[in-house]
Amino acid sequence: MSTVIFFNNSFHYIIKNQSVKKKLENNETLSEKELMLLIILPLAKKGKEVKQKVIEQVVDLAKQIEDENTQVFVITGILVSSDKFIDRDYAKSVRRYLSMTKVFQSLEEEKLEAVNIAKRNERHDTNVEIAKSLLRDGIDTVVIMRATGFSKEQIEEIRNNMLTTK
Repeated sequence: MSTVIFFNNSFHYIIKNQSVKKKLENNETLSEKELMLLIILPLAKKGKEVKQKVIEQVVDLAKQIEDENTQVFVITGILVSSDKFIDRDYAKSVRRYLSMTKVFQSLEEEKLEAVNIAKRNERHDTNVEIAKSLLRDGIDTVVIMRATGFSKEQIEEIRNNMLTTK
């Protein structure tokens, strides 16, 4: 029998046989289907206030997920799927919570590192173009080295590449 999540008239969620809640209390792993139900549950309700209440309840449930990767996945999924109607202040508080998790910090560090690498590559490419322009103008190698931060060997390599790609 599959787990079904639905609401009663007082808008409190009922989880059939309380299986999801029991699993979380017992530190058991939820199935992919149960995780997806948690993510999409707020979408099933009508009315902004009702949806907001469901979001808060489901996020509280998701915070009980033992595996941090899964917890971040579910909470992020809830934020993304409910972006059009979630209370902005509540969304900020959930993002703050996420930012405190190790997984999220790791993802942010990876993103920052990728941005830094892209900036370094862009700076390098710009310096190569500057060096090429200065070489075309016949500027002394020492001046080009100062302007770009490249070594004499790097300038010579750029010069040789310019000669072979003409």
